[in-house]
Amino acid sequence: KFRFWIEGVLQTTVGTIGLIGNTVSIIVLSQSRMKNTFNQLLIVLATFDSTFIFLAIVKYAIWWSNPIAKTLFHYSYPYLIHPFASIGFNASIFTTVALSYERHKALCNPIKHRQARAKYSVKRRTLSYAIPILLTTIILNIPKWMEWEHKWLVKSNSTNLNEREIEHQFLAFPDKEGAQTCF
Repeated sequence: KFRFWIEGVLQTTVGTIGLIGNTVSIIVLSQSRMKNTFNQLLIVLATFDSTFIFLAIVKYAIWWSNPIAKTLFHYSYPYLIHPFASIGFNASIFTTVALSYERHKALCNPIKHRQARAKYSVKRRTLSYAIPILLTTIILNIPKWMEWEHKWLVKSNSTNLNEREIEHQFLAFPDKEGAQTCF
């Protein structure tokens, strides 16, 4: 019961509030009078945060709610949920650093910052941060797709295929001697 209330109810509630807050932030920051690089980077940050929050809700709360969700989770976790949650998390961190760098440039070198604003469009300046962040996080998380091995285990010694029980397992870090069955 404790797990249900913490992972099921509490985490889903907090995550949903976070998704709603990020959605409202994106709507407000998307208004035409709010178009500047800093606000556009906040939209990028809210998008990456929403990706992570959604996948965290799926990862910790929804998967055990019913058998169909559990089966879908079982097959999608190693290939979609696990890697993309990590990408969203890392991209949020790097975007926060980019926001700090953008503020640093604006405060410490206001003349250069103003010249850059006049020379390049908001979209171009925003993409000059967002694209390297996304590419870096994808490259850094490529090993996430290789952390899992899918094994099929036959539970019965019967030669009749109808009588065989087949179980599938995902092993974390399959190349190591101490590989653990995760689910």
